[in-house]
Amino acid sequence: LTMVPMDDNVRYYFREIEKMGQKAATLSSQILFFSGQGKYSFEPLNLSQIAEEALPLAKTAGKKGVNLTCLTDPGIPSMDADPSRIRQAVMSLILNAMEVCAATGGNIHVTTGMMDPTREYLADTYVDDHLPSGNYVFIEVSDTGPEMDQETRKRLFDPFFRNNPRGKGLGMAVVLGITRMHRGAIKVESGPGRGS
Repeated sequence: LTMVPMDDNVRYYFREIEKMGQKAATLSSQILFFSGQGKYSFEPLNLSQIAEEALPLAKTAGKKGVNLTCLTDPGIPSMDADPSRIRQAVMSLILNAMEVCAATGGNIHVTTGMMDPTREYLADTYVDDHLPSGNYVFIEVSDTGPEMDQETRKRLFDPFFRNNPRGKGLGMAVVLGITRMHRGAIKVESGPGRGS
């Protein structure tokens, strides 16, 4: 074993190696969660509280010309969920919307509440998995960015699909995996002049 003198160049490379190792660990974790192999720890969780906590964090990563607002329902019931995974999904949704609006500016609105979807509504969602009708808590992240084209809508949750050159293409795939593990569904709507 040869000892290497710790000059600035060596320190720089050690820091870069450490950063790459952390990125690889994050990527591995995301792949596990997407495939349903990740570890979850369920506890009662208020979705409105998670949304409100995510807002200041998202604003620190804010893009110029993007306005972020939140309207939460504090009276929604708790759900059994893994807090860290739900936080990750909420942040991914918000950051994805921010990236979409970054080029042109726009508004992102986060809403929480309760809904009672029919079986037909649920059949028209991602991760249907024959979910029963009944009461569900929901979070909606809407943006006024450009409409999603058909190709983007078709591949939105595919692992490694990205419409942002800086992204890894796993954010929305991980959101899908987290939603599936929590027995939820995702509804995607997009249209001209109304964003997604």
